[in-house]
Amino acid sequence: MWTPIALQLLTLIVLLAGGWFALQVAIYTRGGELSRSWHLLVGATLIFALQLVLELMAQLQVLEVQPWILLASKLVVAVGLALGFFHQMRSLS
Repeated sequence: MWTPIALQLLTLIVLLAGGWFALQVAIYTRGGELSRSWHLLVGATLIFALQLVLELMAQLQVLEVQPWILLASKLVVAVGLALGFFHQMRSLS
């Protein structure tokens, strides 16, 4: 039981570090063509981190999370990532 939780905690830490780096790039590109895409990527990363926190709380039986909430958050993350990459592709081409 503890191995998946430890792995999820490690994933959350790495995800938050990546989100921090993406936020720094978003701040650096503020007002530029790539700014919008980086803001979308930061938002998707934060929602993904929130989803991991909810899953951890459900595994530790701290909070009961409805399965549809986790599925909906995955959809939002996927849309955010797709839009962020799409805007980067359009800006760079």
